[in-house]
Amino acid sequence: MASDSGWQVQTDYGDAGWDQTSNNSSGFNAIPVGYRYQSGFGGESTRAGFWSSTGMSQQGYAFYRYLFTGYSFLQRDGNLFSHGHSVRLVKD
Repeated sequence: MASDSGWQVQTDYGDAGWDQTSNNSSGFNAIPVGYRYQSGFGGESTRAGFWSSTGMSQQGYAFYRYLFTGYSFLQRDGNLFSHGHSVRLVKD
């Protein structure tokens, strides 16, 4: 799912930044642009997060999924609507 460039180089097998030439086998091409929180921007080259269409039970929160250097799998977390993550558009 991770793009084949732009990730911080990692040495652990399977992490998004490990052997980037083998990334993007699914064709999703997640680019590590980071996120926006109340204190500013961060995570460039280490995180690619995407809002989910599924809301949380708490008012003003939604789920998002992200790839992160240091993990070899997709994570799920919740965040305030006022924070910034990417949005994936799917053409019908």
